[in-house]
Amino acid sequence: MNKIAIVYMITDLSTGGTPTALLRLLSEINRSEYDLTVISFYSNDSFISNEIMDLDISVIDLGMTRKWRIYAFWKLNHFLKDIQPVILHTWLFHANITGRILGRFNKVPLIIASRRSTNIGGSWREILMRKTSGMNDRIIAVSEAARQAEINNSKIPPNKVVTIHNGLDPTLYKSVSDEAIKTIRDSFEIPDDAILLGAVGRLHPAKGFNDLITAMELLERKTSSTHLLIVGEGELMDQLKLQVRKSNLDGKIKFAGIRNDIPEIMSAFDIFVSPSLWEGLPNVVLEAMAAGKPVVATSVGGTPEVVVDSLTGLLVPPHNPEALANAILFLCENPKLRKSMGQAGRDRVIKHFSIEQMVQQTEKLYHELIVEKGLLK
Repeated sequence: MNKIAIVYMITDLSTGGTPTALLRLLSEINRSEYDLTVISFYSNDSFISNEIMDLDISVIDLGMTRKWRIYAFWKLNHFLKDIQPVILHTWLFHANITGRILGRFNKVPLIIASRRSTNIGGSWREILMRKTSGMNDRIIAVSEAARQAEINNSKIPPNKVVTIHNGLDPTLYKSVSDEAIKTIRDSFEIPDDAILLGAVGRLHPAKGFNDLITAMELLERKTSSTHLLIVGEGELMDQLKLQVRKSNLDGKIKFAGIRNDIPEIMSAFDIFVSPSLWEGLPNVVLEAMAAGKPVVATSVGGTPEVVVDSLTGLLVPPHNPEALANAILFLCENPKLRKSMGQAGRDRVIKHFSIEQMVQQTEKLYHELIVEKGLLK
């Protein structure tokens, strides 16, 4: 049987949960059955892009300097005509909209979009998604919360929106030696007796890092043992650093920038904190749990589908620094609970959020749609 051509179209391949999820899918999908191509609007010169190319998968860069450029759409149209995919699977808003229109124009048999968050960036985006949603054969939501947001906003039949949770390989988050952990902590000048809080993500308003810094300021009034390491980059870097200086927390809060050794970095944390204002299903929370870390997270989007309150971590309301600080303090004062929550979290990831499950469910959907459309040859 000839391989089934799939084009994965994504807005960009820079750091973030969605490019990471795509990389994980591509690393495990059945290459004997599917012929894969990735098309990215921009940010192709990245760690994730290079990792995809190392899998011997072609990555096409449309070379866009902005998310909407007419000449890039002509290039995209050319590539779709040349590749003639059976499946066009789009990721993120701009790719979803463009893929629907050009996919139908080029008579791509199957078009699958993605809903990666409960909040996709405003009402006008939701209007465009709603107006074009009928062009999709299916929409994959990253969580039940994202699925309900898609159904409510797009007004499409519920059976056209399916939930496939993110997955990861928990074996990558194996025990790290005490010596290696000390080396990581020493590199950021974290005292041996400190309780290190960790946060990972884009420095974007959605991630709520300003609330976490405020929570650290509240914690400082009650305990001097906590330090915070924020991993990631983004448009709020300067603003967040200024907030740290104004709060006199320069010695307690460090910024690590982008790191490609997240499993090792996670091992150095005592508590992982996710202060997001909205989410789809946070990869970084899965990673922290896979690393055996207790989680304090805001109860937004698909996070409660991952974190079981009082079992694998603590859930608090969003945009509430005081609740965030209180939850962190409670875990700081209960080391045995931190350990049991960390182990329960790792067990939960292994059982429910493996990369094998994500890939199997995605391939099952592809096969069902191919049979439904009578495309088997």
